[in-house]
Amino acid sequence: MAKIKDVSEFDKCQIMMARRLDQSISKTAALVGCSRSGVVPSAMASETSHVQENSLGSCTGSGEDFAPSKLGTKEYWDNAYSRELQTYRDIGDVGEIWFGEESMNRVIRWIEKQNTPENAAILDIGTGNGIFLVELAKHGFMNLTGIDYSSASVELATNVLAEEGLTNIKVQDYNFPSLELRGTNMFQHDRVPVYEARSMKTWFTKEMDFLNPSPELKGFDLCIDKGTFDAISLNPEDREIAKLQYMTSLRAALKPQGHFIITSCNWTKEQLLQIFSPGFELLQELPTPRFQFGGVTGNSVTAVVLKRLS
Repeated sequence: MAKIKDVSEFDKCQIMMARRLDQSISKTAALVGCSRSGVVPSAMASETSHVQENSLGSCTGSGEDFAPSKLGTKEYWDNAYSRELQTYRDIGDVGEIWFGEESMNRVIRWIEKQNTPENAAILDIGTGNGIFLVELAKHGFMNLTGIDYSSASVELATNVLAEEGLTNIKVQDYNFPSLELRGTNMFQHDRVPVYEARSMKTWFTKEMDFLNPSPELKGFDLCIDKGTFDAISLNPEDREIAKLQYMTSLRAALKPQGHFIITSCNWTKEQLLQIFSPGFELLQELPTPRFQFGGVTGNSVTAVVLKRLS
């Protein structure tokens, strides 16, 4: 079984609060690597420590003063996942679970409490090492799609899924042209463009930029984001346009009345509702651990479930 590092929410909370108290980024990175998009895998920590604190901002700020950061660039994540992939090849370590195992389990518990059908179409936006897909599959869900714009991420997820013995998973890069592939049981990583197999017990991980998706990326009952929107909020090109593109892509991907679960360390519930309010409404806020650090009480992350309006 693949080795998984779990950085607890409490540890990450301490870093968030340390930022709020204007401690230096080098000191917080020494405690636990952290970025605007969550816990940074250990292979990324050294790079993160060179980013100035004012390029990261406060995780509970208004969002209006977020400065651009390389953490919002594709180049950064390509390099990061290339290192993670090499670490996996060297020692079999798949890296961290973003926001911690409890955060992942919290989302899965909510999905199961809704009596979500096992064949519900679920999209993991920014799948990373694919661990979330692995856990969803272990809980019986059979129509899973993971996308990531980093080819190294897709390759890492391919290897992780294979090691977990999920023999009916097909993992591929995605190069935008639409082509439907109906379920096979072969492992393959060959850049043949595919979209989504609707057959039972079929999973995909694809290389895709969610801000420029194929028009075929649609029809999902549930979309899940665990730090991707946080990173997009740091896009140095044009963050506001990037956020609008994200919301447009999300609305196109989800069915009417479909659900969107987002976990964020950058945004509060109120801020997320304001950002997504044009086409979504709050269904539920998921409880996250509260903590106290430096005399300030707060939550490490925000996790909310939104419903797409018709």
